[in-house]
Formats: sequence, structure tokens, C-alpha cells
Amino acid sequence: MAARLARRNYESAVLHIVHVFKSSWMGQHTVDGLTVDQMMDEARRYLDHYARMARRQCSAEVNTHFAIGEPVDEIVRVADGVGADLLLIGAEDSVGAIERLLVGNVTESVVRRAHCTVMVVRSKERPPRRE
Repeated sequence: MAARLARRNYESAVLHIVHVFKSSWMGQHTVDGLTVDQMMDEARRYLDHYARMARRQCSAEVNTHFAIGEPVDEIVRVADGVGADLLLIGAEDSVGAIERLLVGNVTESVVRRAHCTVMVVRSKERPPRRE
């Protein structure tokens, strides 16, 4: 979505794609049968895949940022560090009301903490959820 927006509206845009590996996984030996190193490698491949897709969709400069930490903190830190004017973040459709109440919601927290405009993007693959 960010690449399409940059292609259509912002000729001088620079895209920064951020992927945060949760620091709470660092102390574990395995998660779902994968070692932490395997999960980090997969996360980096995921980030590289989306950067390649963005580069195909627009002529904007595309930079990647792989961070280890808490997602909200790292997303806001990177956005501040690059002087972002606009931050696009995906809606977390899979997070239910009780889970959001107990553990919070990354998207909502980023919207509250970011120092720039935030656009929340919902996947076309999922219909809106009713709670």
C-alpha cells in the first residue's frame, strides 16, 4: 500500500519498511519448533521480500529496518529517527477484544505514540470483524 501511495502521490518519497522481532522471544530456545535464529532469519527474509515488492511497484528509494525489541517502541523510534511524515501500519484484525484489553494492541499504541500522521491499512483478505 505504501509503495502504491508513493507511486501515485509522492514523487520524492522515501519508503522505510520496518520489521520488529519481539525481544520477548530472545530468551526462548524454540517457538513452534523453530529456534530463535531460524525465526530471525525468516523475519529478515520476510522484510526483504516486502522491500523487493515495494521496489517493483514504485521508483521511490526503499530502505529496510530490522529491529529487535517491543514493536511499538521500535516502530515509533524508527519513524522518529527517519523523520517520517506518514506512517502506514496494518490493522491487527486477529486481535480480539479480550486479548487487546489484556496485552494491548500494537496498531492502537503506535497511533497514540507516533509523532507523525498514521494511516491504518486493513487487509482486503479479511472482512471487518464485529465484536
